[in-house]
Amino acid sequence: MKTTLNSGGQIGIPDEIRRADHLAAGDTFELERLTWGNYLLTKQQTFGTHFTVVTGDDGLPVIGVESGSITSRLVKEIESQMPC
Repeated sequence: MKTTLNSGGQIGIPDEIRRADHLAAGDTFELERLTWGNYLLTKQQTFGTHFTVVTGDDGLPVIGVESGSITSRLVKEIESQMPC
């Protein structure tokens, strides 16, 4: 699908993709420049206000903790919210 960079530097995600992936205003993404003209856009998963799950350099999920520690309860909560 095509999309256009606007004058404010924003790229819109087409409605079809937003609906299929249940994307909403406020969702956060990581943009990685792979090579000139090739980019990878990855949606970040957020859990509550204290934790984020992002993809590490090795492609595996990484849990970011603002404060506190990662517990087995937190891991189970994150697993229950991850897409299959």
